[in-house]
Amino acid sequence: MALGIGCGFENPPFYFSNFMKYVFCTDLYIISPWNEAKPQMFSDPGKLAPCKWNPRRMGVQVMDGTNISFEDNTFDVVFSYSSIEHFGSKDAAAKTMQEIERVLKPGGVLSLTTEVLLSGDIYEKEYRERHPHRMWARNTLHDHKRDGCDIQISLDELTAIAEKSTHCPYCGVRMLYCPKNSPVWNSPTLDRRDNENVIRADNIDIICLDCNKAKVNWTKEEFVSFCRDIVEAYDEEHRWITAHE
Repeated sequence: MALGIGCGFENPPFYFSNFMKYVFCTDLYIISPWNEAKPQMFSDPGKLAPCKWNPRRMGVQVMDGTNISFEDNTFDVVFSYSSIEHFGSKDAAAKTMQEIERVLKPGGVLSLTTEVLLSGDIYEKEYRERHPHRMWARNTLHDHKRDGCDIQISLDELTAIAEKSTHCPYCGVRMLYCPKNSPVWNSPTLDRRDNENVIRADNIDIICLDCNKAKVNWTKEEFVSFCRDIVEAYDEEHRWITAHE
């Protein structure tokens, strides 16, 4: 028998059901906000099947990988793909590994991967186009860490913020998360509101490249005040021109 942890609606469990005695798929199907843990997988997995499968040999259960509800030495195989890195912390990942060891039979097989990015322009382009917000968040955290910033936000947290930040909060332009080549004027950039050397969820904005260039080293309050002054000056000039036409 096989146990899948953090299965979402991935292909492997369906495929494995054709060859294994029974496959248990587990995830937080009805309580997780993640799109990968679709509730439909819990209620009607057949509609998500990507290939021929055996419904008599596959079951779906709501279960936390850090607290596996099976007896010791139950499974011949445990598998988990691109999931354990989303469990919230290193302690949670370690707890999951302990649980896997507990439910695996002696000599059993564990098949586990975290996120994999193959090298090469073709694979990089495909990943960037399929996961633009996560790719942006990953590169952004890498660059700011390299520049000496204190990173106090996770990749998952920044990705979630990016997914909600569709338009620049200053100029309102729709930001382009997947430029084909180099960054363009409306590419998203990370802005530390008060130019602190720390990056947290509560002290950042995602703004377009043009606004970030204009903001330079001003705080958010200073930049907003500057923009307001420009708008007011423009309005005053426009009123003067209109009055003297």
